[in-house]
Amino acid sequence: MPIRTPQPIPYSSPIFYGEGELSYNEQIDQLCDFFGSPMCLPWEEGEPFCFQFQAGETGSNLIVCQPFDTGTATGGSASTLVDSGANFVSGGVAQYQLVRNTTTGDTFAVATGGVTATTLTLVGTPSGASAFTNGQGYAIYSIWLTSVSITEIDSVSMNADHSICFDNFSGSIQFDFPIGVITNWYRATFNICSYSQGAGYFQASQGLTNYTLPIESPGNFDWWFGEPLNIQRIEFVTTRPFTGCICLCESEAYLMEDTYAYKINDGEWTSFTYTGAARNRGIIEKCIDLPTGCDVSVCLGDAFQCANFQTIGDVGNWSTNVAAGITIEGSSVCFNGSSQGNFAYAEEIGCDIDEIVTNIRFELTISGHGTGNIQVCIQNTDLSSEVCSNPHASNGVHIFTVSNFGMNPGPKRIIIKAHSNNVTLCATLRFRILNFEAQTFACSECYHVKPINCEMKLEWDNDTNAFGHVYSTGYTNMMYLDGRLLNGKITSIAHEERKGVDSYQRSFFSNGRKVEELAIDAVWPAVHQSVAVGLMHRNFYINGVQYVKIGEYEPDYSNDAEIAPCTVEVAKRDQRFIVNPL
Repeated sequence: MPIRTPQPIPYSSPIFYGEGELSYNEQIDQLCDFFGSPMCLPWEEGEPFCFQFQAGETGSNLIVCQPFDTGTATGGSASTLVDSGANFVSGGVAQYQLVRNTTTGDTFAVATGGVTATTLTLVGTPSGASAFTNGQGYAIYSIWLTSVSITEIDSVSMNADHSICFDNFSGSIQFDFPIGVITNWYRATFNICSYSQGAGYFQASQGLTNYTLPIESPGNFDWWFGEPLNIQRIEFVTTRPFTGCICLCESEAYLMEDTYAYKINDGEWTSFTYTGAARNRGIIEKCIDLPTGCDVSVCLGDAFQCANFQTIGDVGNWSTNVAAGITIEGSSVCFNGSSQGNFAYAEEIGCDIDEIVTNIRFELTISGHGTGNIQVCIQNTDLSSEVCSNPHASNGVHIFTVSNFGMNPGPKRIIIKAHSNNVTLCATLRFRILNFEAQTFACSECYHVKPINCEMKLEWDNDTNAFGHVYSTGYTNMMYLDGRLLNGKITSIAHEERKGVDSYQRSFFSNGRKVEELAIDAVWPAVHQSVAVGLMHRNFYINGVQYVKIGEYEPDYSNDAEIAPCTVEVAKRDQRFIVNPL
């Protein structure tokens, strides 16, 4: 299963298109050589523009399926493994860890206190007279039974494909997971490749918070969870005796990315970090303000850092070419009576400055100036060439651009150097790459941001029915469209005709409701798809009033039109009438 990249959520609103997809107006532009500005969707001036998307991931698979250690036994007994050439203690083998005899296929657990340099004392029933004999292979896994579950070892088996199987197992077992930081969030997918009975759940714990994934059937199961700091392991706990297998090599876990950036039209990238509750479904949410005007679109990126100012010391580290005259503390470089030419340098800053031509915008902040001046330079690491800024001396912020045009090929770094003798000052340096092309993964449809006149406001809240798409419960989709509600008809469960005491004939309707028509002006398919899915939700609002769909949503694509209107019957939710017309 490949690592997941950030993606728009289908049929949500506002409407975003993924990498390689064209918005409706871009399609017009491509086919007809003009941008279809009149077809941009309306948006109310001052209304927050809130969107959500599926989070991306980074790093390598964190589920360990291969053995922790392997070797060949030099001896053993019914309850021991001996390897005279091993050192199990220094190798990190621990009690309760699973051990497989790769020759016989038997599975054991290391007994309480059962680790010495060359011998493991084991729990479990061997298929023959001994757990291990001379020449038999062994594999030790980063999987542990808990102390109270070690008596269940005969219900557990590790297989040649590194899957773990349970036979009427009651208890808990733990899987190794790398130690991260408290703010980390992960997506795991566990493959239950065999199942016949029972129930259990995967668990990760952080403080008093438990993240769980219930298991009661075979299949692949997605799970989003926070850093398991309590025991730095993932635990599988049974709630009913469990018979089935977990295919670890077909399972995976990746670190979720929580920092992204957006830009409006061709503006600057603005970064944001999401830490909200939607992460428990692998979703990122953000609300921004749109500028008033026409043809407004929003793009999202996840590899944008070099387009924004970064501080050296936060990314990359300062080093110095001399022990005396320059001191470094985090992002601050201090020159203490430094001689001309002394410099501090930063390599591996996370952005490519080797390519010709790279223009770097610098923001140099000088404080504590006593004497002398300094320059900022781009320098070949072999010292074969460099390009420098003008000298700077005064306290404050200095902003300027340096280009590596004309420099020699090869790796490059950024330096701050003394331009004169006896330089005394401290400096910090921020940089960004001009014209950096961030990695864009989604862009919105274009919007006309203006005071709303006759447009309808449609809203629907995500609920537990995701219609085949993962998203966060509680998120409100929002859309403005040209359209209207048309007066409809009264429908009733009970209808009676009779005369009153005044001899007038009356129609009596009871437990009825008024069915109206939601008429939407011509729009393109992606908009219709969003509205149609919105109408399937329990909480759908038209101009702030809750409605339910009565009829079928069928756009009128007559004459093979690219855009189409649609009229669908709706009614106010839980509406009841007693109607007595003359």
